Amino acid sequence: MGEGMQHQPMSHEMMRTNYRMLAINMAINLAIMYFVMFAMIYSLGEFYQNIIFSTWRS
Repeated sequence: MGEGMQHQPMSHEMMRTNYRMLAINMAINLAIMYFVMFAMIYSLGEFYQNIIFSTWRS
């Protein structure tokens, strides 16, 4: 079972590409998360109110 399958070790370039893609995906997802989170705020006053409320509850 599985005797014919042999895995080759990852090359340094392939690992670097994978980590680069991970960093790009994380940056894109972070930007989307912040956009969606703040998209429902109508004014700057509501933003300050949310900040004060979140620090008050901590």
